[in-house]
Formats: sequence, structure tokens, C-alpha cells
Amino acid sequence: MENVYLQVRIDKDLKERFSAAAKKNGTDASALVRSWVTEYVREMELNDVDRTEQINNLYDAGYKLKKAIDNKNKVKKEAWELNNLTSSNLSKFMEKVMTLYTQYEVSMPQEILEARQHSELAQALVMGMLGEERT
Repeated sequence: MENVYLQVRIDKDLKERFSAAAKKNGTDASALVRSWVTEYVREMELNDVDRTEQINNLYDAGYKLKKAIDNKNKVKKEAWELNNLTSSNLSKFMEKVMTLYTQYEVSMPQEILEARQHSELAQALVMGMLGEERT
């Protein structure tokens, strides 16, 4: 495999601190960047395969939550709050979702854990709360 250079512009002070921190931990800046790039590409390739299924599962989970709440105005209020959190604070989104699932005694889907880091997954849950049942 042929190695090539990747140029990145960062603040001089930040680069010096980064290099020093890497050296202190027994590595170097290049090794860290290679590791991060490799992991990022691996994750993105994996996500391409699984993402549609995750989105569908979360949409369905949102729809089940909607049915459990069983009050149109309450569903709209909760969905509005959750939607605002998807773009501002995914940690609070998770707290709110966990509270709702516990309050309405609905089993929480495994994919919800991924929504902590991916707002499009969080939005799929909200869309399910507002949408119709998938066929």
C-alpha cells in the first residue's frame, strides 16, 4: 500500500500541544491521525449497511411510543420537545426518551443507544411519533 501525505491546517500552538501530548503517551501525531481516519472510515462503511435498518427500527419505536402515550396533544408536545433536543443536546434527548419509555412502560429499542451520537437516528424516533405506521 502506497502512503501519501494529508495536509491539515491547525493553529501552531495547538499542533505543538498535540505533538507534546502524543509524545507523552508514547505515540506521535501521525499515528494518532492514521488511527482516527481508519476508525472513521470503518465506522462510516459499517453505518452505510446498517443505517437504513436502524432508522426503520427507530421510526417503528417512535410509533409504538405514540400509541402508548395515546393522547394526540401529549404526543405532539413530547415530539416537539424531543425534536428540539435532537439539534441542541443529544444527552438531554436521551434522558427525555428514557423517561418516556419508562413512564409509558414501552420497551426501548437497542438502536436508541446509537441516537446519542447521531442526530438523524434521534430524528427517526421523533418522526415515528408523528407519522403513520409503516407497512
